[in-house]
Amino acid sequence: MLENFRHYLILAICCFYSLLPMRLFAEDHALCKTLDQDVAIVERQQPAFPYFAALYCVEGWVRLEFTINTIGRAEDITVLDSSAPGVFDSVTNAVEHWKFLPRCVEGEPVKQTATQVIDFALASYNVEQCQTAIPEQLLDTLINLASIRTELTEKVNNNQSIDDYLPLTAVGSDELGQLEQIHLDHMAKLLEMRVQWYQLYSENNDIDALIPLLSPAYLEADVDFNDAQQLVSSVQQSIVSRWQTYLQLNAQFRQTLHEVATELSDLDTASRAILIDNSITSQLAEVEQVKQIQQTELDIAQRYHDLSLWLHLNRRSWQSEDGQLQFKDVADADYYADQLQKLEDQISHLQNKLYLPISIAAKAL
Repeated sequence: MLENFRHYLILAICCFYSLLPMRLFAEDHALCKTLDQDVAIVERQQPAFPYFAALYCVEGWVRLEFTINTIGRAEDITVLDSSAPGVFDSVTNAVEHWKFLPRCVEGEPVKQTATQVIDFALASYNVEQCQTAIPEQLLDTLINLASIRTELTEKVNNNQSIDDYLPLTAVGSDELGQLEQIHLDHMAKLLEMRVQWYQLYSENNDIDALIPLLSPAYLEADVDFNDAQQLVSSVQQSIVSRWQTYLQLNAQFRQTLHEVATELSDLDTASRAILIDNSITSQLAEVEQVKQIQQTELDIAQRYHDLSLWLHLNRRSWQSEDGQLQFKDVADADYYADQLQKLEDQISHLQNKLYLPISIAAKAL
């Protein structure tokens, strides 16, 4: 009886895998509505207006080249040309999700190279802070600021050096050039600080320093919980101090813009609106974002503290086996696993906001 069951099971598995290529073949051919067809778009995700383009009210276009493969997806996407170098390159992320009917020849799907121009018009995207008409003399300045900020931020996020790009120099002249240079100087300080933070997070960041709190060896050595409390307190102070550095830089930039607004009395309306008023507003918005990130880091530190304290108070409910915590009761094990998952979710959320390498506690233990 058992032998018959095994025989039929093996036969069923063999049949499944023998039919799988035919199924995939049929799916590919289902994309060919006629024997010979041209490429047609099926689903197109509207690209988001790039952040720095919106920040500096830069509109324009980007021309892409890509291959539409046999299953109707875009691959090998490259930027051929753009009205503002680098500013709109992020559009490639959206094109990766577009869906096409592939080109078909005699009923067979084949690859096809395509080009596409994508326009970014401020009016179409209803960018609220960019309602002022932009004069020609301001346009080069705005494109320069958006291009530099986009390129260097991308390099910092990819842990690449920006030393060869410093110092940053304005392309404008007179009052406009002075205002542009103020933006570039702030940009350089901000990016240099971000590079330092990246190195900090890569080598010995505050959050990773808390991971030992949940190790059996640390728990058994720290009998009175004093070491854990001191470590958490030290990390929380470091978090506040680090973000305070950014907040001070932000405040100095806003103060400089306020002073310039008074000094440059002949500055045109568009330059004043975009490079002073909008910038102050965006800096204030960043302050709120920073406070949220800081609070997330402090919450993570507090969760480490609370979970470590729980393990101390429930010392009899677990034991160490091969350097791992083993719980005697299923409910305790489930609670611990749930808390680790929440910790992992918080750290993942923080990583997404900072683009910085932070270990995931549950995986690091």
